[in-house]
This record gives sequence, structure tokens and C-alpha cells, in this order.
Amino acid sequence: MIGVKHSEENFLPSVTALIVAGGKGTRMGYEQNKLFLPLDESCILGKTLTIWQHISQVDRIVVVCAEGEEEQIADICRKEQISKVEKIVLGGKERQDSVWQGLNYIESLTPTPDVVVIHDGARPFYHGADFADFVQAVLTSDVAGGVLGVPLQDTVKTVSQGCVGCTVPREDLIAVQTPQLFRFTTLYRCYEKAMEAGIVCTDDAGILEVCGKAVLIYPGQKNNLKITTPEDYAYGQYLLAREKKGAGICE
Repeated sequence: MIGVKHSEENFLPSVTALIVAGGKGTRMGYEQNKLFLPLDESCILGKTLTIWQHISQVDRIVVVCAEGEEEQIADICRKEQISKVEKIVLGGKERQDSVWQGLNYIESLTPTPDVVVIHDGARPFYHGADFADFVQAVLTSDVAGGVLGVPLQDTVKTVSQGCVGCTVPREDLIAVQTPQLFRFTTLYRCYEKAMEAGIVCTDDAGILEVCGKAVLIYPGQKNNLKITTPEDYAYGQYLLAREKKGAGICE
């Protein structure tokens, strides 16, 4: 909540998770939403929603989806017993449009949450173990939000007309992941300004950046994979098998 003294020991922020689930199967060579591909005994989206169902700090989940997929997602929630899903919202043409639709629904709630966390439905391997620390890191800092980031391991170069332009120092670069976590009121107001001005950003933190708001970098997770290609899906299956082996679960 903006204006709350977060040093108060008993302060427990209200948290809403907004899951962006309007993925397409184009790069997967799949005719429908890739999030419905099987994963473990569920599907990609089912596994993602289960993560947020079990994060105790999260009060409710809002899912944004493509037209015609509402009932399929509702079926997944029933099957996987995802009781925290309060609303399935119809999204827009692009991801930013979809997030805006979800934020508008959340703005209609009374009261609105202190914090909104936005997560890609295609990231089913976020473990969530340090989520409470992530929330506190943002709320105890003079920032509007925070993103997960992992250091780049590869050398990065710019390209000009098919040739190397220059090498970019990678110590100042990170790869950004979701979840991204924000003070709700600040994010909503910045999104409102961006949508009115026709500003397009590739992630939600970018909306805050163009409005001059500070965004914290919080350590990301190496295996927080976003499933986009067949190779990602195959690697996801490997990660799942490794998780089960580590837990002593045999197929």
C-alpha cells in the first residue's frame, strides 16, 4: 500500500497474482495455446497456477486469456483445485493490452491490493521459495517495483549490417524474468499513462521505467524457464524429471 510505513513488523501486504495466459503455439508448431500442452499430470498452465496457489502470501489469482479459452482454463482450475483464481479476464491483441485488461479488473476491486505480481503462464518452474523475501525487498526499498534478473553468461555484441559492431560489457547486463512485482497503485497509474500515450514496452517494468520510476533487481532463478519453443518444452520435461528424481519419485 502506498504510504504505509513498511517498517511496521505486523504489516502484511495484500498480494494479487496476475497470470498472463494468452500464449500462442506458433513457435511450438502447435495449433492451439501452448500453455495447454501436457506437463507432468497436468499442463504447462496448470503447473504454473499450482505454484501461485501454494504461495501463502498470495490472496487471489487473476488469469488473462485469449477469447474462447475461458472455459478450458476454468476446467484446469477445477481439475487442479486452484481455488485462488477469482477471475478469468479476456485479454487483448498484444501482451501489454492483456495485462492492462487484467489491471483494470483489479482496479475495480474494493479494496485494491497493495501489491500485484505479474507472471508468464509459460514459466511453470518458478519455485516461489523466496517470494516473501522478494516482496519485502521491494516494499522496504524506495522503489515502485522489482524484477527477477540473472547475469548473462554469453558474450554480447551489437550487429550492424551483418557484422559485429562492438562488444557490450556484460557485467552491467541481466536477463529479466517473471514474476515482476509492483506496488499496485503506482503500476496502474503508469500503465494508464502509457496506454493513453501509445507507449509499447516489452515487459511490465518497462512501463515504470518510461515514467521515471525506480525498479529493483532481485536475484532470479536459473531454471525459471519460459517455454516458447520445442527445445524449451523438451528441456522443461528434463527439468520435471530431475525434480521428481530429486524428490525420490519414480515413474
